[in-house]
Amino acid sequence: MSTVSATPQPEVVLDITRLIGRFYDGKLPTGVDRVSLAYVAHFYDRARAKLHWRALNGLYSRNASKQIFDLLLRWNLDEIPRLKRLVLWGALASVGNANLRGLWLFNTGHNGLEHARYERDVRWHQLRPLFFIHDLIPITHPEFCRAQEAQKHAARINNMIAWGKGLIVNSRTTAQELRSYAEQNNLKLPPLLIAPLASSVTSLASAEVSEANNLQAISSPPSQNYFLVLGTVEPRKNLSLLLDVWRTLLEKFGDATPSLIVIGQAGWETQSVMDALSHSATWQGKLQWHKACSDAELSRWMKGARALLFPSFIEGYGLPVVEALLAGVPVIASDLLVIREIAADVPMLLNPRDASAWIEVIEDYSRPNSAARQAQLQRMPTLSHMTWAHHFELVDDFCRP
Repeated sequence: MSTVSATPQPEVVLDITRLIGRFYDGKLPTGVDRVSLAYVAHFYDRARAKLHWRALNGLYSRNASKQIFDLLLRWNLDEIPRLKRLVLWGALASVGNANLRGLWLFNTGHNGLEHARYERDVRWHQLRPLFFIHDLIPITHPEFCRAQEAQKHAARINNMIAWGKGLIVNSRTTAQELRSYAEQNNLKLPPLLIAPLASSVTSLASAEVSEANNLQAISSPPSQNYFLVLGTVEPRKNLSLLLDVWRTLLEKFGDATPSLIVIGQAGWETQSVMDALSHSATWQGKLQWHKACSDAELSRWMKGARALLFPSFIEGYGLPVVEALLAGVPVIASDLLVIREIAADVPMLLNPRDASAWIEVIEDYSRPNSAARQAQLQRMPTLSHMTWAHHFELVDDFCRP
């Protein structure tokens, strides 16, 4: 799974609590989960799994950890019963703290970090926690999050700063927000690493979906022009803007309107958007919502799209933008500081509230001879450095004594 090195690498501990919880619940990986799975893949040969979930709390043996890692990397929801057996069996045979003193503990999912018992457990095992902070959105933009999420996330951030022997963030933008938060709250940050993310669409095992999981099977991409939206359906993703755009396009072009393909699980506080997505018959066949697909299927949808649409109000990183650009697919995105940072001048950047601008650019990109789209394709080679290998070179260097 991981790259073989000439010198033995030290053992690490991976907190897989969020991954286990989502797998148990029959959900597919989000952007946060894809980052966590990349860590599982990288550290596979030298990691122990740690879990603090429901009644289970333990560090797993190397053998049990590898078996659990294998299931997580495949993410086949038909294997939920097997995962349950492995998790329970491994917990009953969990290791103590022998020979674990001073090992790095990676928590990339934030789960449990709002509770003081997490620190007590880490201290008992004598581990060195290293936390990945994806964003501060619940604190900086609570209007886009669930109720009480701001307070919960603040507790997590405070504890990560207080307990962490190091922090990893995905961008300079997130780093600056974290520094500002720490300064405002008189908190001293531990050592901080900025490590940009890469695409996981082709590197992770395909997440095959079965009828038993009650997840929608995905069809082949349409032969006509289509645009793609990728991500959980939630308020900050601003899908309502695209629905307004497509209503206008349908009125103007009728059957010649390009299709809008939305791939993402249902989120929260977007009932009107989800209702609109669910009634695709009213969109003259030009709107499809797929709640699930495998990585292989997603790759096919990506490659055929005229562009990925990313009209978010706020993002901690914007992983779908990276995934699309590295797959050679143009991107039309919100003009956000973090998108400028990670993608430079490659995407077409627009105001997320300016529907007329989105209509104009989508019309242009849907044309076979679009000069703007061709120009973006020619800018893409500048992003070739965005790889998981580069990310983990930074992480491994950060963890060296």
